[in-house]
Amino acid sequence: MFGKQKTERFLHPSVLSFNFIIKFFGRIVKGVSLALEVFMPLTWNNDLVLNQTNIVNDVSGIYAIKDSGMNIIYIGKGDPISDRLNFHISDRENNFLLKRIINSQRCFYCYAAVPMEEDRVEWERYYIQRYNPVCNIQGNPLR
Repeated sequence: MFGKQKTERFLHPSVLSFNFIIKFFGRIVKGVSLALEVFMPLTWNNDLVLNQTNIVNDVSGIYAIKDSGMNIIYIGKGDPISDRLNFHISDRENNFLLKRIINSQRCFYCYAAVPMEEDRVEWERYYIQRYNPVCNIQGNPLR
């Protein structure tokens, strides 16, 4: 799971196939004939208490919100993530299940810097599929 300043190595969420132009370790590779699963490291910071004084500034990336039991309840992305995290702890939050959990217990968050928007979209999708956080579920009646 996330936390404890570590680098995870796992399959990049994108599976690349024939004749796509792909970015691979900073270089453009054209005409890939076999499907590739790209291994890329992602470094997560230590868990931080989710409150207004503890939100990082000027970091674009993805983040995970955890409940008091350290269960991942929400995965999101932001540019910068501070805007999204501040929204989650504000009265404007419209995800009612997330709002209820954040308001009823001490929650935590961790994040990973991901500068490119298209990469943030892919990582967010990957982690939502991997952890199936309860507050990310589309159509959740409590959401």
